Amino acid sequence: MFCPNCGAQLPDDAKFCGQCGANVPDAVQPPESPAETAPVQPAPAEPVAAEPVTEPQPSASIPGPVPEEPILTGRKHSAGIVIGLIAAAVAVIAALVIFVVPMVMQSLSPKAYLSACAANTMSAYAKELDAAGKKIGIQPLYDAAKSSRMESSMSAQLQSVPGTSDDNPLSGAGFRMNAMIDLKGREAAYETALQYGSATLGSAQVYLKDDLIALGSPEFTGGKFYGVHTETLGADILSSDWGAMADVPETLRFNYFDMLDMYMNPKDWLSAKTYAALAKESAELLDDAEIEKSGESNQTVNGETEKLKMYTVYLDGDDVAEYITDCTRLVLNDEQLPAALEPMFLAAAAETSMTPDELFAQMKEEILFQLDADQREASPPETLTLELGTRGKQIASAELKFRMYEDRISVGAELGTKDSLIDALTITIRNGDERMSLSSRGSHMPKDGKFTDTTSLMMNTETLFQMNTSLDTKAKSDNFSFLLTMPGAYDIMSLDASGSVAVDSNKLTADLSRVAMTVDGETLAFSAEYAFGKGAGPAFSGADAQIITDMSESDLEDLMYDIEGNAQDALSRFLQSSPELTSAQF
Repeated sequence: MFCPNCGAQLPDDAKFCGQCGANVPDAVQPPESPAETAPVQPAPAEPVAAEPVTEPQPSASIPGPVPEEPILTGRKHSAGIVIGLIAAAVAVIAALVIFVVPMVMQSLSPKAYLSACAANTMSAYAKELDAAGKKIGIQPLYDAAKSSRMESSMSAQLQSVPGTSDDNPLSGAGFRMNAMIDLKGREAAYETALQYGSATLGSAQVYLKDDLIALGSPEFTGGKFYGVHTETLGADILSSDWGAMADVPETLRFNYFDMLDMYMNPKDWLSAKTYAALAKESAELLDDAEIEKSGESNQTVNGETEKLKMYTVYLDGDDVAEYITDCTRLVLNDEQLPAALEPMFLAAAAETSMTPDELFAQMKEEILFQLDADQREASPPETLTLELGTRGKQIASAELKFRMYEDRISVGAELGTKDSLIDALTITIRNGDERMSLSSRGSHMPKDGKFTDTTSLMMNTETLFQMNTSLDTKAKSDNFSFLLTMPGAYDIMSLDASGSVAVDSNKLTADLSRVAMTVDGETLAFSAEYAFGKGAGPAFSGADAQIITDMSESDLEDLMYDIEGNAQDALSRFLQSSPELTSAQF
């Protein structure tokens, strides 16, 4: 017999079609004789039954025109069925994309799956940090610092000194620091002063505008500023009246704001070409790796037991050694790196009479030589094993294991909890039986405005230091506490601070009523204040500073003489205003 829907040939006892799934009624079975297949009335129970073709009869077998309405109604039902099938197909495809495809990719390509997990983990971590910064109020200030004038101030005053009485005259001593920086306008100003009570012993002021750096002091220079142009510093010194006394390279130069830009944007240290090449090297290393799916197992992550999907990645030691060498060469040969690292070589350049470029070239040569020597002499581990645990689409744990000579070394990381990635982090390094671990746990995504953190460093079972921090952003006062203990330093060392911290979109203020440092039972205590936020600009300016390289040698000698005399006068005035210091016995 044949299927009434698709026409496929079927066994005689079939109840449904194996090709299209349609039910097969009894009426479609082949007839035994033509006489039995030509009834006047069709079988009412089988409206879709196929009937044998007969000669047309001009009799009442066709009583009249065929009505159109049933046919139209039938088409409407057919269209509805088609639309329903399309909708069902879309739903199935969506379900496959959302649920099935990732599972298939996980099974067929664990490398792609793990790479996606790593990328998703980094993205999620950054988003949580940003969200936490906004809840605390720090992130808006950080964003404002890139485009607005920002001011900060810090002051501290002694309360008690070890080995002295409570009425020790040094209890009034302290300092204050003020700073202003405008990254967009490339202007900055810094001031530091030593104080006793309300009296100022002396202060120093630094003013920066693009490549100008100027120094001054109300007490020591009478408020006048003296400066240099840093982008032509070496050439200016050598061409000055007193340049023959200086041993500096002509190419000595730098720009303070360029340095800040560099350190705030480390991604700009390397070119896009180098980043692409590093990514290619990493992809090739991953392609050569073997990955084994270990199944699900209960793992302890940051003190909590979780069921993770475990994977083991096997890396060839020679491949890893070659990878490290190739990546190092790519970085050192980057065209942007010498300029990015130039500020690091400025001090050495002044001492050695070498240019920063020459110092970089020397460093590069030494590193490459050492790499080649290590490849010749050292034997890399045969196999490195990386064990990864995933929760959802994120990496929860990672541990790299290898043997170096006779040592069994492992480096592991535990990321977050089931609720938050940034709430916990543990990094562990093992060398044989030796173990060092750094951990941070707490409510880093403030819940109800409360931020808490406990950070500790341990060597085996000994705690080297531990920090406990607490901040309640909803409380207006006495909402901050900090405790640092270092049992491994001396008999005991601790730093304890408490007070009030307030943060909004424009300013952060901290009023620490007591900060106590205790060493072997002796306590040094002081109060401290800090503020950071948007500002109008510095209270002083050195824009019209006298350029030192334009001064003669005799002018410089006169300046040094004036500074010495002014310092003596300032000290005399300070002691006259603070007679308790001269009469005190310590």
